[in-house]
Amino acid sequence: MLTLFPLFPAVVVKLGAKGAAVVSPSPKNAARPIIRHIPPLKPCLVENSNGAGDSMVGAILAQLHRRQTLLTPDSRLNLAPSDIDAVVGRAQRAAVLSIESVRAVNDQLCADTLDKD
Repeated sequence: MLTLFPLFPAVVVKLGAKGAAVVSPSPKNAARPIIRHIPPLKPCLVENSNGAGDSMVGAILAQLHRRQTLLTPDSRLNLAPSDIDAVVGRAQRAAVLSIESVRAVNDQLCADTLDKD
């Protein structure tokens, strides 16, 4: 059986309009992963769904790059569940920005727009 957890401390699964799921290993029983649902953010106006997933993945990677403190010296992620949820929440904002744009990636998509509450 192939397991991703030695390589990836968490796996994010896009659920489209239903939000996202974060799957991570249980500290008590590695055979029973912990699955957390991140509720969706609703766009004000749906213009175009092209690029939403790319925007989400790009936002996750950008956040990990900007926050080098989230990485251990051997480049492993050092994230608490609340950190992962915050990263995914910001990434969903990126996806929503793209959905609300006629373009595949919204011109306003940048770190400052993702950090706004």
